[in-house]
Amino acid sequence: MFKPVKHDLCEFGKQAEKMRIERGMLKTELCRRIGITPTYYHYIIHGKRPGVDYRGKIIDALRMDKPPNKNRGKSQHDSANLQ
Repeated sequence: MFKPVKHDLCEFGKQAEKMRIERGMLKTELCRRIGITPTYYHYIIHGKRPGVDYRGKIIDALRMDKPPNKNRGKSQHDSANLQ
């Protein structure tokens, strides 16, 4: 009988996938925006590749669809702690 292999996400992968799903973005769309293949994205979010050149791009792409900043009025120091 076929048993699917469970692939656990690394901490970065958990956060990235949560943000991607909340924004309703397909993996293919995210990968197109940052210039990598879905396979390479899979390796990054599962911790099989460090993806250091792309982690910032992933975060930026996912924040592009973020609603306007709700932290207006807070000090710059407070906003820096949220990132």
